Amino acid sequence: MGRIARILLYVIAALYPVLMFVALAVLKLPVRFFSLFVIAIALFSFLSATGIRGAASGRGTAPAKKKRPASCFQAPCSWAPSALSAL
Repeated sequence: MGRIARILLYVIAALYPVLMFVALAVLKLPVRFFSLFVIAIALFSFLSATGIRGAASGRGTAPAKKKRPASCFQAPCSWAPSALSAL
């Protein structure tokens, strides 16, 4: 992120409690709308920050590994009841 964008992000983070109070108490926005807006902003910020850095440094371009069947990752299990199952 650029320097101005980073400063703006810190200012918004510092003013977040004030913005929340104004949005919920003064403007009487529904909590659902406000929370979806916050999640959308966080997702956009995350994707924009990681997408630019990952493409510039070459991360995420490794060749795909050979897929293993799901049974390779499962631990052997015993179907006998255990003493903890009664809890």
